[in-house]
Amino acid sequence: MDNKEYRDIVFGSGDMGAVFAKYMKPFQKDGMTKKRVGELVDRGTGKILGNSLPESPYTDEMMNFAYSSRKDMPRPI
Repeated sequence: MDNKEYRDIVFGSGDMGAVFAKYMKPFQKDGMTKKRVGELVDRGTGKILGNSLPESPYTDEMMNFAYSSRKDMPRPI
């Protein structure tokens, strides 16, 4: 993300947060506002650029939630 040429290729000349928000739209939860999506994207972008993401973003709590929301997805053993 520190490489301007890379950012220009991947995100174009537009705002990085706006590009992320565009691709997140199909995954949006009911009641999620455009403003809230923008805030979440900005926060995530800040973590990426600030190199403050955790080693593994996948917590047990998050994985349990993902499996509970997808009835057609088999649970791991």
